[in-house]
Amino acid sequence: MAAESNIKALLFRPRTLLAVLALLLLIPCLGIPFQDQSSLEQLHNRKLRPWPNTTQLISDPAGFFRHSREWLSDRAFPIKEAMLFQKKFPFYVLDTPPQRRVTIGENGFIFLNGASDDALNGILEFTCIRAHTEDAASALKRALIPLAKYAEPRGSCGCRARSNPGHLVR
Repeated sequence: MAAESNIKALLFRPRTLLAVLALLLLIPCLGIPFQDQSSLEQLHNRKLRPWPNTTQLISDPAGFFRHSREWLSDRAFPIKEAMLFQKKFPFYVLDTPPQRRVTIGENGFIFLNGASDDALNGILEFTCIRAHTEDAASALKRALIPLAKYAEPRGSCGCRARSNPGHLVR
């Protein structure tokens, strides 16, 4: 009984908690050497930022620490897993799209609704709404008439084949 109370007292001492917190904060730095630089460059889709010049620490300390933070953010140990978690958590747990350009339909079907964040629902707008206007239909008919006239004498139009199955290529 006395051993249990000693363990509890040891676990909840401020120095012990501080040491555990420091170890947790060091994990991203300790894991940096175990990552592959080329896979990190592929993940970020760019070259990784280099370590800042140490002479900059004296001349521009704020810039040095900003560049150091950028270097660390490129290489922090569970960066790949954190990015995947950041995208999968909203989708699988919260049932929300991971990006603004993605719409989740019935039965979990995923639809891309825009080519960029500036043109959300742009794909829907151009392929569904604007494609079915009277102007678009008449323009399509006008465009198909010359193609049909060109293809019919050459036997590559399906129009004759429908009326006379003998014209089908065997």
